[in-house]
Amino acid sequence: MSTPIVDPTLPIIDPTLTFRLVKERLAVEENPRLRQVLEATLDHMEAEATGDFERLIATLAPDPEYHRWGSSPVENGAKGRAAVEEFYRDFIASGCDVLHHDIDRLTVDTHTIVTEGEIRIAYPGRVLAAQGMTLDDEDAYYLFRSRMCIVWVYDDDAKLLAEDAYSTGDGFFPLRKIEEHEMPEELRVRLR
Repeated sequence: MSTPIVDPTLPIIDPTLTFRLVKERLAVEENPRLRQVLEATLDHMEAEATGDFERLIATLAPDPEYHRWGSSPVENGAKGRAAVEEFYRDFIASGCDVLHHDIDRLTVDTHTIVTEGEIRIAYPGRVLAAQGMTLDDEDAYYLFRSRMCIVWVYDDDAKLLAEDAYSTGDGFFPLRKIEEHEMPEELRVRLR
């Protein structure tokens, strides 16, 4: 039996944590431009959390560029509108959209937002198996856990020009199955 990371009576992933700090800042922010980029970020986060592809794509600038850095020295983000749309289509279809980014640091400027905190993602075993991982249960969900910093860059219309993500280490090490009592409601509904 694995050791729980959090209170065993609570889900291991709470999607509402992703927007908590952004909503708190919006509640007190008075600068119209800062409110605009905060609202754009919140809209993007909520669309991603609910798998709303059309709403998500509406948050993008005409030619966005994504950059991803992690344990690999190779940057592998999607570049251009078509590639970013394909990334989100695949992301939603994969079932990897049950996540939270528990942001504990938020910096807001007129064209840039920086968020930092622990990210947790519930990965379906079938997705990991397709990527070559050896699993004992492809029907289970596995926890990805990493510290992540995202630099969100916006144009003058508060459309997302770039999302540059930096994460630490191998978020699957050690490989850990998410137990049913730890699952958020989104996963329990999928398994019914």
